[in-house]
Amino acid sequence: MVAVDLDEGDEARALYVRLLEVNPGKVELRTAFIEMLVKLQRFDDAVTQCQELLARSPQDKELRAQLATLLYQAKRPGEAAAEVKLLVDGGKVDEFELQRAARLYEGFGFRKEAKALYKRAVDENPTSTSAQNALASYLHANREQLSAVEIWKKQAAAPAPQTEVQRVAVALSSRGENEAAFEVLQAREKEFGQDIRYLNQLTTSATANQRHDLAQGWALQVVGLAEGGESIEDALRQVKPVFRDAKVAEATIQKLKAEASLSIQHRCLLAELLEQTGDPQQADKVLASTSSPKDQGVAQRQQARLYLLRQDFERAVRVLEKVAESGKDAALVEQLVSLHQRASNLTAALKWCGEWKRLLPGSPRPWMSEARVLERLNRGDEGVALLKQAARKFSDDVSVASALAEAMISNNQLPDAENI
Repeated sequence: MVAVDLDEGDEARALYVRLLEVNPGKVELRTAFIEMLVKLQRFDDAVTQCQELLARSPQDKELRAQLATLLYQAKRPGEAAAEVKLLVDGGKVDEFELQRAARLYEGFGFRKEAKALYKRAVDENPTSTSAQNALASYLHANREQLSAVEIWKKQAAAPAPQTEVQRVAVALSSRGENEAAFEVLQAREKEFGQDIRYLNQLTTSATANQRHDLAQGWALQVVGLAEGGESIEDALRQVKPVFRDAKVAEATIQKLKAEASLSIQHRCLLAELLEQTGDPQQADKVLASTSSPKDQGVAQRQQARLYLLRQDFERAVRVLEKVAESGKDAALVEQLVSLHQRASNLTAALKWCGEWKRLLPGSPRPWMSEARVLERLNRGDEGVALLKQAARKFSDDVSVASALAEAMISNNQLPDAENI
């Protein structure tokens, strides 16, 4: 390929012309010439060269699509549209070729022709979800929102599977069609309402549509389906937007207080809401009154979460270390490492890093966190040595190599860092 200085375009063009006179059939050379002409914005010349290539391979649809684009760039839209028409006229044309041609028409401003091809793709592939989506997306972007919404609603109707219903709801909500998204999710609630992912999306959609009454009930279900301390924490974070409305939060507090017995999930939610509404003492009492030994560990994790909200890191650490006495998991230990660092208890953080590595042997995160703690303890050389070991263990992980290079630079090992 010829190296081109765009400031010397005429000379470069002349060189390509001479080379092509000697090698007229060399496709790579002519392709490079076209690329150079496009960079120089000599679109008419690029069209001529592309036509030369197409004359040698008239069935090459990629070339024809390129020619159409070049013609449009050369301000010859009629000719560009004619080339697009050749892409789909005669012979068998699959769904994706029809969609490509439709996108070209659309990009060139031929909306009528684009719409016709999107519809043709659906007509010729009536069971294709991708063809329907392409048509719906086009219609929605071109002031035919009602028709687009109807297509998506039909996709989400029974017997469509749960994943399809959720996908359609995302497609609708991402285009501002929040009411329609809520409708398709609510219509299939009886079938999929025991799945926490579906319920969470339904709750979010209800909130976006100001349906706080329904959102509250579904949020309670989302939390109720969570199992284990970490899952309950995730559920509480997911439903938090529902309870930003003060009236909904207060109504939920009263509803939960009125229950004869609270599940640990709803006990954690009640404590969270009491904390949110400015009653931390009552929140602590709700968690402290957990009677089941099985649930006490979960209640303690929620108590630590409340301490974190209050920026009381030391008390949060004490509670979580008490939980760890009954059993550790990687998420709990990671949280302890983080909290000890925030409280500047670096020696304790270092101790928990070792436990974290044991519980999560396939992840480099504990290693990198331990190296950061060593750096803060002014033991940077040990941190570098640790990261070298991690780089051998996780040789395909770019983040480890990056952390090692940064540690070397911080510890005045610049030549070694440059070799990574």
